[in-house]
Amino acid sequence: EVRCDEISDITFRDLDIVHCEYEGNQKWGASRVHKSRVNSLPQMLQEAWYALWAGFSYSGSEKVGEIQFYLCKNMNEEFSLKSVAEKYHFSEPYFCTLFKKGTGMSVIHFVQHVRVHYGTYLIRNSEKKLQEIAEEVGFENYSYFGKLFKRYVGQTPEAYREGSEGKLGI
Repeated sequence: EVRCDEISDITFRDLDIVHCEYEGNQKWGASRVHKSRVNSLPQMLQEAWYALWAGFSYSGSEKVGEIQFYLCKNMNEEFSLKSVAEKYHFSEPYFCTLFKKGTGMSVIHFVQHVRVHYGTYLIRNSEKKLQEIAEEVGFENYSYFGKLFKRYVGQTPEAYREGSEGKLGI
């Protein structure tokens, strides 16, 4: 869900990409290119939101970008490579190769990256318990979330929250 009240400026660049800029910060998120910008604005905002908070860029490949968006929207769900590949009518090996070529990372690495980095947003911007945040971003096992969080962020979720107190926002 995009919270437009937090967006201080929305602009179209090159008539295709939405940039959401937040007051006092240089971070931004960009959506994928859409043929019909006006009809696609809600989705473009949602895509930009995910890119901003999960810290990634969409692939230049339309199909891979579509898959990235699907994985973000469904980050809290459990899924298999086979089920996602079948959804897009690919064999599993072809799907994995296509995704890695389009993003530079494996599907699993991308999903972990999105989940952990979106978790950093939730830690900074909510009072939820860390276990709840882990579950919200798709980890049933909190210790596994903590392990990956430390790998991707460089500190535990607890230390990250402690260092983020009073620093809500980006």
